[in-house]
Amino acid sequence: MTSDSDNNGPPVTNTGATCPDWDKGKDNPNLNTSGSPSTSNPTPPMASSNEPPVLSGRNCFVTIGSIASFLPLLEQVTSRVFLTRLQAAAFKKLTVQCGPNLAWFEAQLESLRSWDALGDLQVECFSYVPDLKPYMLECRGEEGKRLAGCVIAHAGAGTILEVKRYGAPLIVVPNPTLMDNHQLELAVEVQRQGWAVHGKIDNLPHAIDKILQLIQKGRLDHLPPYRPAPFPVPEAERFKLFDWMVLTCYPEEFERQKHLLELEALDREQAEREMAGVGVDTPGVGSAAEPADAARMQLD
Repeated sequence: MTSDSDNNGPPVTNTGATCPDWDKGKDNPNLNTSGSPSTSNPTPPMASSNEPPVLSGRNCFVTIGSIASFLPLLEQVTSRVFLTRLQAAAFKKLTVQCGPNLAWFEAQLESLRSWDALGDLQVECFSYVPDLKPYMLECRGEEGKRLAGCVIAHAGAGTILEVKRYGAPLIVVPNPTLMDNHQLELAVEVQRQGWAVHGKIDNLPHAIDKILQLIQKGRLDHLPPYRPAPFPVPEAERFKLFDWMVLTCYPEEFERQKHLLELEALDREQAEREMAGVGVDTPGVGSAAEPADAARMQLD
């Protein structure tokens, strides 16, 4: 005897016993749901239009930078404890920019697949691409379209600026091999300001827990669609992260830049006076110009 599952057609079910009442009279327009004559066709219940769409899992993008190797970070994101935590946190995709360590990462990936350690997690990798923007935007939450994921990056100032421009959650992991571990100070400060999570190289699963808290606190799953800022950005709307970094990490350089701005203001004032027909012989003009020139020579 052959079972229903062995037949070419679909299995036969007892529709009279399993269908809801609204479906019983569907083949007979003259019957209502109770089987008695009716003047109108029954209407199945409609799903509420207010129900939120079911969104797929989160994306994680790892970037080590454009030049230097950062093998310790790649080792951590291929560890089983990290991959297990990523999947438990509803991440569906992991994309890794490996730089010069691509061959090593691909070998690790093959080993993980052979041991079935990836589960349903989709993993992609590459060495370099001209533009990281599409990968970073995949980690940006958007209302009704995409859950917020996270970017895991070395604590380089340029990368931090770019990720924050797109509004994606960010975990910064300092590369201790670069310039006396100068990235550590920046990573600590951006976490203090609430702009990112400082991820420690030996405890990345904890950073995933922290980034999920940041996503929930900031409602980052419900951001409006991304729209690039106009260029050039109006002065009053500029996000002066670079100025802030210089102020907090390099106060002497900040004072230098501030003084240069003051000198530029003096230059503009002098140019406006000349356009207005006020000559250099006017009292006060020469005295302002000479100190400005002298100060500029000292700074240069």
